[in-house]
Amino acid sequence: MDNLEELHKSLLEILDDFDSFCKENNIEYSLAYGTLLGVVRHKGFIPWDDDLDVMMTRENYKKFLLVFKNNEKYTLQKEQVDFPLYFSKLRKNKTTFIENIKYRKPYRNIHQGVFIDIFPVDKVSKKLVSRLLQIIFSNILISQSLFLRGYQTKNIFKHLFMFASALFIPCRKAMFRFIEKFNLNTDYDYYCSFFGETKKILINRDWMNLLERREFNGGGTLV
Repeated sequence: MDNLEELHKSLLEILDDFDSFCKENNIEYSLAYGTLLGVVRHKGFIPWDDDLDVMMTRENYKKFLLVFKNNEKYTLQKEQVDFPLYFSKLRKNKTTFIENIKYRKPYRNIHQGVFIDIFPVDKVSKKLVSRLLQIIFSNILISQSLFLRGYQTKNIFKHLFMFASALFIPCRKAMFRFIEKFNLNTDYDYYCSFFGETKKILINRDWMNLLERREFNGGGTLV
């Protein structure tokens, strides 16, 4: 697919179906990153943007992964199962969107249709040491995943960090459990998209509880 207008049309179709599914199953989400910025600036896509991002609290994210079933129209690439990173992708079947990535085994033959990225957000510990460990562990896990994904970089520091992160592969599950366990807390102030595209920006908990529908390229969606 080499036409941006055509790509936006496919992304909107995915978003509309995604939004309908979430409403039917009482799953809350928000637009995220450049997609959210596009709502504010353009009431839709940033004109040159070629992707679409949404985010959910970990509770809603787990529910979505549990209840969504692959069908004739869509394929869900679940994190660490069908896709090596710590977020998931909803792919539209019978489409092709090849990213400039050389996937490593066993991900070389994964579905590469047009997609939206679905990011979980986790509660942040109120204790400084635990919060720093959440950030450190998530950086290590991201580096391991980028290596598995086949990420290429000319930045020597990033390259070395990816290889160094492999030393912690035996601790992979333990580090992830540590990051996620604070979602059980009832006393917290912030969420964070530890595995998203932000630089560990804190999201006020009230923002996730005050979602509203806004126009997005002529349609309505949650922000």
